[in-house]
Amino acid sequence: MSTSESQTIPQEKMMEHIKAGEIKAARAMLNSGVPPTEVHKPGHWGAETRRAPLHTAIRLFQRSPNEDVMSLIKLLLEKGANPNDMAVDRNWKGTGSSESAFQMALEHDLRDVNGKAELTTLLLQHGADASKPKVQDIHSMRTDGRITTPLLHMAVSLNHLGLARALLEAKADVNAKYTESISNERSFDEDRQETALNSALNGIKTDRKNDSMEMIQLLLEHGVDVNYRSTYLRHDPNPEYNEEDDEDDPRDESYIPSVINIQVSFTAIHQAVLGNRPDIVALLVRHGANVDARYLEEPYQFHRRSNSGAEQEKGLTALQLFKEKVTEATEDGIAAMNDALEGRGQPTNKRRRT
Repeated sequence: MSTSESQTIPQEKMMEHIKAGEIKAARAMLNSGVPPTEVHKPGHWGAETRRAPLHTAIRLFQRSPNEDVMSLIKLLLEKGANPNDMAVDRNWKGTGSSESAFQMALEHDLRDVNGKAELTTLLLQHGADASKPKVQDIHSMRTDGRITTPLLHMAVSLNHLGLARALLEAKADVNAKYTESISNERSFDEDRQETALNSALNGIKTDRKNDSMEMIQLLLEHGVDVNYRSTYLRHDPNPEYNEEDDEDDPRDESYIPSVINIQVSFTAIHQAVLGNRPDIVALLVRHGANVDARYLEEPYQFHRRSNSGAEQEKGLTALQLFKEKVTEATEDGIAAMNDALEGRGQPTNKRRRT
């Protein structure tokens, strides 16, 4: 809950001390009874900022990770700081972002080369919500939209197995969707939806070195939807566009955009096929992947998200996709991929200790 205007001064002063690295002064305020509640500052025409001392302390720890700052974070939590309080910065147009103290902690631990995950573990112990996503709102002259990033995706996209496991054990939704929904007047739209499994499959490599196989196995073990239909927009050149055309105002009826949007729709099995990884295909098949699902490319304005039978009659099967788009496919490779798709392949089950 936000503090009232008469209560904002102590918390603001506490945050000033923390920002300046004056740990003793901040501790003294906490021990004197000043609650570490958030400060909400509404601005003109809907602008707002929200901040709590815990956010400021985590930012300080990101700059100077030491025991003094960590002890202050622990004291803030002991005194009632909420790891789910949101830090919000939003201007009058609605552009801005919001993230919880826990999200800030996770971002720090994802960059920590030592892999200790101290902040993430600490905040989870104090009730952090592992499923609360990070949200970014975009509003400009030409572009409007929102990007929503589940915390699990942040760990998966960096192939941080330890933090992904910690989030899943804290009941993070394994099927939460990363989404980009952005409208642009010049037709550079974005409409992306994917699960953590789709994100992990983006990191597979043909040479299998330092790839995301273990992450894929972890997500499958926690019940990720292996047949979710992921989408993104591909911006193809518009054949009707004339670069020498004088009309450059997208609000004019005669304006012709330089690109057309093609919606690409696929499942995990297609990603594994395009990555030329029959071992991952075999693993997905063993977890119920639909090998008859089609890889689709359609004009965006006519696209309908569906798994209907009519949709399945279009597009490419997984094996057709492999033959058509994987340029290094050999006869032996095609045979191995076909075996994997028919359930005769052998997935790699070796797991590395973490």
